[in-house]
Amino acid sequence: MGRDFTTVEAAERALEAFESRWDARFPMISRKWRTNWATLTPFFDYPPEIRKVMYTTNAIEAINAQLRKVTRKRGAFPTPDAVRKVLYLGIMKASERWTRPVQDWPSALNHLALVFPGRVPV
Repeated sequence: MGRDFTTVEAAERALEAFESRWDARFPMISRKWRTNWATLTPFFDYPPEIRKVMYTTNAIEAINAQLRKVTRKRGAFPTPDAVRKVLYLGIMKASERWTRPVQDWPSALNHLALVFPGRVPV
């Protein structure tokens, strides 16, 4: 199965290939995709530069990993406030590494300004 997800048609072909390979074993996966297809496909109306910014979740995954790391070490917490303090400190520690800009952000910002005129500062 190729990784061409540049159009709705290409994504449809990829989903069909997935279904033919995996539906016998995991039928609910493709059924969920089909059920939500109308919600997912407007994503393809945007140019690739905007889509890349939308689907890139590395920052979210990194913060989730950091929060799991700081909570896993402690086992149990005596109060909800103790959890909040540990999570706050974990976020502060993680934010020290947030120096890298979003890849291709200038290009994505230009496209966003075209798609949403007057709403995105240029």
